[in-house]
Amino acid sequence: MTGNERVVESFKGCLLGGVVGDALGASIAFQSLSQIQSIFGQQGLTEYEPA
Repeated sequence: MTGNERVVESFKGCLLGGVVGDALGASIAFQSLSQIQSIFGQQGLTEYEPA
């Protein structure tokens, strides 16, 4: 793998990680910890939740 290919693959991985993180956190986006705890309990979000 050349240096350029390595950079491209790293960039793709970074984008994929961002997309997955956004999808997993969508149901609690822009909420404070106290808001999350009032909805999901003291432990917060512990399972997948539909957005």
